[in-house]
Amino acid sequence: MAEAEVAVAKARVRGALWSTAWSALLEARRTRNSQDYAVSMRWSARTAELAGLGITQAEHEAQAPQGVRAGNTGGNP
Repeated sequence: MAEAEVAVAKARVRGALWSTAWSALLEARRTRNSQDYAVSMRWSARTAELAGLGITQAEHEAQAPQGVRAGNTGGNP
């Protein structure tokens, strides 16, 4: 659970927090509070994964040439 909390905090600081990562964290907390620890662990792992993907996407977009964002490969504007 701690890894998920840290991953979300890092993504938030970088402006890369996906709503799905936040929702997964809330679910991890909920299942932990209901003492369903196995499910909470799975949600925690999913949270960390999604937060990491958000950070990766933000880093990729930051490295793209100015005016080009992920998904915008040139075609029609």
